[in-house]
Amino acid sequence: MVKARRLGGWAGWLWLAGLGALGGCCHMEKPVDRGPLPGPISVGEQVDRLNRRAEQLPTLKASGRVRIDYVEDGKKHHEECDGILMLRQVARVDGRSGQLPSEVDIVLFGRFAGSDVFELGENRQWYWMAIRMDPKRAYVGEVGGPAQRSESRGGGMPFRADRVLPLLAITPLSEAFTNGNTVLMLVDDDTGVNRLLVVSTGAWAHVQRELVVDRRSGDVAEVRIYGINGIMEAVAHLSKYEPLDEAGGGGATVRVPRQIVIEYPTRQAKVELDLSSVKLAPKLLGPTGLATFTMPDFKDQGLEVIDVDRHP
Repeated sequence: MVKARRLGGWAGWLWLAGLGALGGCCHMEKPVDRGPLPGPISVGEQVDRLNRRAEQLPTLKASGRVRIDYVEDGKKHHEECDGILMLRQVARVDGRSGQLPSEVDIVLFGRFAGSDVFELGENRQWYWMAIRMDPKRAYVGEVGGPAQRSESRGGGMPFRADRVLPLLAITPLSEAFTNGNTVLMLVDDDTGVNRLLVVSTGAWAHVQRELVVDRRSGDVAEVRIYGINGIMEAVAHLSKYEPLDEAGGGGATVRVPRQIVIEYPTRQAKVELDLSSVKLAPKLLGPTGLATFTMPDFKDQGLEVIDVDRHP
């Protein structure tokens, strides 16, 4: 049985009649019986739980193996190397007051034999992807720029670097507190999940993001991002949850995914992470808490730089 709940403006109810259309794209196989389901919770409580978890992850540094598959200049590429993932959130959200984070940065390095093979990153101003093998090339876009607002642009960027952060489900669900958005939740007893749908109810009303939460464990199993045209742009499968190698904020035990698979169907690209170590990293915030991940000067490093905001 599937029951629907909402958080946000009254317009969210208008979406309930059309949610059946999402059944094909959001289908979840019925899991193996793992015992009785916990009692249902409200959409507000579910959002609050995710935001409280984000509060306990002001920084993150993970390492392991990374595999990437992508298409560039019409050619398929596959790389496998050591990976380092770093994340920082300067202002942690209070899920009850709706305070939004002031700054969130992320960077993912792929390294082989001590040398960087590729890099994905995003800070408050820029997002980027750099490939340091032939052809040596970096794709750069401005946060909020034309390429980020359009699904048809991108300048050939194999991976949408600005999609990685929301796909990891370790930052606050800030969309729930943004004007013009509403959050719906489908409570699915058959599959044992809560499906949170972040819906834009403005002139271009559409489902922006979907988070599938396992009701027994509380872990986010899947995250999907949709474009204005309803096409799924990216999906992340999050599994093998284990506690941090170090305790989270306030001494709480925070569970994080050790296996992450991100797919970009329309771009024929995939990123796979198998993380052996995941820790808090307070040093990433710097002595004042205002340190940021700076985008490298790729041109100075000898890479061809493509401004995705200027290329269709």
